[in-house]
Amino acid sequence: MLRGKQFYIFLGTLLLLSIFILPVIAADAGTPDKVVDGAGLLTEEEEDALRSRIAEVVSRYQCDLVIVTADSTHGKTPRAFADDYFDENGYGIGASRNGVLLLVSMEERDWYISTSGTAIRAFTEYGLDYMEERIPPLLTSGDYMEAFETFVSLCEDFLRETEENRPYDIDNKIREPKTLSDYLFYLVISVAVGAVIAFFATSSMKRKLKTAVPQPAAHTYIREDGVQITKSKDLYLFSSVSRTPRPKNTGGGGSRTHTSASGRSHGGRGGKF
Repeated sequence: MLRGKQFYIFLGTLLLLSIFILPVIAADAGTPDKVVDGAGLLTEEEEDALRSRIAEVVSRYQCDLVIVTADSTHGKTPRAFADDYFDENGYGIGASRNGVLLLVSMEERDWYISTSGTAIRAFTEYGLDYMEERIPPLLTSGDYMEAFETFVSLCEDFLRETEENRPYDIDNKIREPKTLSDYLFYLVISVAVGAVIAFFATSSMKRKLKTAVPQPAAHTYIREDGVQITKSKDLYLFSSVSRTPRPKNTGGGGSRTHTSASGRSHGGRGGKF
């Protein structure tokens, strides 16, 4: 009888544990990996660090962040590969499937950032320009971990600005943090401006001390009933023409979109590294 009770207690304990464990397992099984290092550019420790960092941003802003490295795009363009990988592997949060995917393909040294859902608005053409200036140079130098960390940090910054204010764009530019060299530059400019002001101030004071001032014309020294000038003529020796170029139209802000093979709208930007 005692053994029967122990069996039922054991069975009840298993059932109770399953209530808590199975949903977690199911959630993990249904969540695609955020860091897919098919090209083997990262260590396991680096992958885990990126996953942890990405999880923080995704939880805070409800926008998927994905990093994919591959040996090849298998005949697809980098844009098509990135868009299809996002669409076909269950990435994106919410009905709009909000998310950003960074692809790095080693075969032709291509990179591409694909945006979806609300991320299309958050990552404007201006913002993608900014990312293009910072991520590919790190890929070129082989600093892959730093490039991916920069990607995640910029994504967090862009999503925060969109939520708290509005997306970074030509009318809401990114404010670069000041460095020591910036402050030294401002100091040199301040000293130079001060020196110029002091020079003109002392020059003005010196002129006021002079009592003999040259006259601008000779008539001051000529008697009124003396020489009479009856005719005069201006003779120009040369002339110069200055031209100012018209400012070029650099286009407007906002985001551009295209349609993937699955019929979904994506934004993005790519290139070589």
